[in-house]
Amino acid sequence: MEFRILGPVQCRSGARALKLAGSRQERILAALLLGADRVVSVSRLVDVVWDEDPPATATRQIRNLTTALKRALVAEGAAGDILTAEGPGFVLRPRAFDLHTFEELVSRGEFREALGCWRGPALSGVDSMALRGEAEELDERRLSVVERCLDEEISAGEDTVAELTALVAEHPLREPFAGLLMRALHQQGRQADALNVYRQARTRLVEELGIEPGPKLRELYERILRDEPEYGKTRCFLPYDVPDFTGREAEIGRLLDAVRLGRPVTVDGMAGVGKTALAVHVAHRLAADFPDGQLFVDLHGHSPAREPLSPEAALEALLGQLDIPASRLPGGVDRRAELWRARTAGRSLLVVLDNAATAEQLRPLVPGSATVALVITGRRRLAAVDGAASISLEVLP
Repeated sequence: MEFRILGPVQCRSGARALKLAGSRQERILAALLLGADRVVSVSRLVDVVWDEDPPATATRQIRNLTTALKRALVAEGAAGDILTAEGPGFVLRPRAFDLHTFEELVSRGEFREALGCWRGPALSGVDSMALRGEAEELDERRLSVVERCLDEEISAGEDTVAELTALVAEHPLREPFAGLLMRALHQQGRQADALNVYRQARTRLVEELGIEPGPKLRELYERILRDEPEYGKTRCFLPYDVPDFTGREAEIGRLLDAVRLGRPVTVDGMAGVGKTALAVHVAHRLAADFPDGQLFVDLHGHSPAREPLSPEAALEALLGQLDIPASRLPGGVDRRAELWRARTAGRSLLVVLDNAATAEQLRPLVPGSATVALVITGRRRLAAVDGAASISLEVLP
């Protein structure tokens, strides 16, 4: 049974989509999938279904609709614990979920395959004010992966002009697409066309927003104007940094100081305390200090319904982010670790290893160069990296 939210919200059994009992049950399924493997409270589901005008019987209706959803899933062959009532709400545990597949493919650098998980705008057809922000975040995540995918393909010499021309027309105020189209055109020897893309982008930004293009696009324009063949390339595989990140000022300061002093950092704490959010937030703040790229791999040390990522598989993901395809990787964890250390030696990289399970899982992933910054998160304090600064997170006040 496969669950989908990257497009219309669906639960599919084989080639057939399960028929839901109306738009309210569809909204409930969408909210449960967005909170997959976590408790989604009944009050949250009430907001999702009725926005700001719930009836007096809202709580009872939510429980009835959710119980009916579980019965329908089990009748289609799902396990009895696919959807359970826990504490103040419900937990949905999808074993096959397009969002999880998408993120796993992205972590391995398989961008085209990841984008193939999408069948339209996220949660398309679900009209809920309470879900709108999360749907927009998912769509933004897709666009950021499109940018990374096309960036890689341009660097590999592939022809992306037609695709980028369509994307610039669809997103005329999105500067990264304009920059990628400029690069693709200039790579084909079309300098005048590349410069014209900049002029058109600048005109739109000035007329519609009253702003000039950002420094990256202006710098690219100057480089193309000078007909320089190379454009410095930054690889960023960091997840989305939430714009309303709150608190943790002391921990942020300690993490920034440790990284800038050349020390690895481990962040530990209980499930859900915000380890990944902190690591990703700080990594984005540090990105400019590591021009050779920012890498990220989820080691799935404590992910529900799946085994921790093996060191060999983690190295495949990391090396893939450095443009080494799986077909060129040596067999065995020791040989891959040697290649990993060789390819990162002397490079200014930031590496985030999220959700680590054990020191044994981590040791082969530790780079050998002091120029590579390393941030690790896990539920337990791990001693796999000598000299690491340790930050333990408590719940927010």
